[in-house]
Amino acid sequence: MADQLSHIFARADALITQLEPELIRYRRHLHQYPELGYQEHQTADFLTETLHRFGLEARRIAGTGVMVDIGDAPPTVGFRADMDALPITEKTELSYASKHSGVMHACGHDIHMAVALGVARVLAALQADLPSGVRILFQPAEERMPGGAVDMIREGAIDGLKAIFALHVEPNLPVGTVGLKYGAFLASVDTFDIEIRGKMGHAGYPHRAVDPVPAAAEVILALQTLVSRRIDPLQPAVLSVTELRAGEAKNILPDVVRLGGTYRCLDNRVREQISQGVEACVAGVCQAHGLGYAVSFERGSPVLINDEACTRRLEAICRRVLGHRQVRILQEPRLGAEDFAFYLERLPGTLMRLGVQPDGASCAPLHSPYFAPDERAIAVGVRVITALMLDF
Repeated sequence: MADQLSHIFARADALITQLEPELIRYRRHLHQYPELGYQEHQTADFLTETLHRFGLEARRIAGTGVMVDIGDAPPTVGFRADMDALPITEKTELSYASKHSGVMHACGHDIHMAVALGVARVLAALQADLPSGVRILFQPAEERMPGGAVDMIREGAIDGLKAIFALHVEPNLPVGTVGLKYGAFLASVDTFDIEIRGKMGHAGYPHRAVDPVPAAAEVILALQTLVSRRIDPLQPAVLSVTELRAGEAKNILPDVVRLGGTYRCLDNRVREQISQGVEACVAGVCQAHGLGYAVSFERGSPVLINDEACTRRLEAICRRVLGHRQVRILQEPRLGAEDFAFYLERLPGTLMRLGVQPDGASCAPLHSPYFAPDERAIAVGVRVITALMLDF
C-alpha cells in the first residue's frame, strides 16, 4: 500500500508541474471576468465547461454554485473554493486586468478557483486509484451576508462528507509558504441598524421639535465604549459604527437619524453580550431624550474554528510536500470573517492560508484595487490540497 501511495503522489506531482501554465491561464481568465455574489453566471459556465473537459460531470447548486464529485466511490472529503468578486475598480494595470467595470477579484477568489480546478484535474486523472471519492465545491457569494455557504449547505453540498477544507490567499506570507492556525481563527460577524425617531422642526426653534441628532451622537459614543468597558479585555472584539444618515436641509431638524455598523468577536458568549449591549445603549439614550427607536441585527458567519485533528493532518501534509521551513504556525486569531465557518460548524476541517507575496516585494492588501498576488502560489495550493485529498 505504501508503494502504491508513493507512486500515486509521484504521478500527481508530475502532472501538477505540467499543468501549471494552464492553471495560470484559468486564473487570468477568471480574473478578467469577475462577477459579484449570486451574479457568477459566466464564472459558473466557465467552471462547468472546464470540468467537463476534464471528463467530470459537474452540477449547479445554490443558484450560481458548482459541485463535482470525483471517483467511483461516494465522496468522504471536500474542498471549497469561493467564486465571487468585489465592487472595486481595479488599478493594477495588468494585461489581464478586469474587463468588468467596477468589479475586481481583489480577495483572491480567482486564485482559489484555479487551485480547485487544478485539484479536480489531477484527481480526475487518478480516479481509478481513488479508494474513496472527493467533492469539489465552487461556492457563490462569500462576500455577502450571511454568505453563500448557507445556501450550499441547505442544498446538500456537504451531505455524506466526513471532513472539509479550504484555503485563502495571504498577502503577508511569501509565495511557497502556507499558514496554519489551530482552534479559533476568524471572527463572527454581525451588523446592526438603528433608527432614532424624533419630531421634525425648525432649527431656530429646537424646543418645538424633538431633535434626534444629539441623541444619535450619544449613542455613537456609548457604542464606542461598549467593548472597552463591558467586554472582558482578554476577549478580542471590535464594534464600529460605519453609517450615519440624517437630515436634508441645514435649517431643519430631522425627524429620523439612521445608524449602521458591525461587530466581530471570537466567542459566542461575547457575541450575545454585544448584541444585548447595543440594544441597551440605544434604549437608554432614547428613553432619556423622549425619542422612539428601532434596532435590528443581521447575523453573519459564526466564529471560524479549525478542527485540531484536521489541522494536524494538514500540517503533516504541508511539511511533507513543501518542507518544514515553508509551514508557518499562526499564533494569533484575526477579526476578519469567512463564511467557511458555517461548514466547520457541521463538519471537522480547517482553513489554510496560502502565501502570495512575491519574492523580495510587498503585496497590496486584500480588498485593495492594487492587489496582485504571485501566481506561482496556484501550483503550491494544488500540491498541498491534492496530497491532502489523496491522504484521505
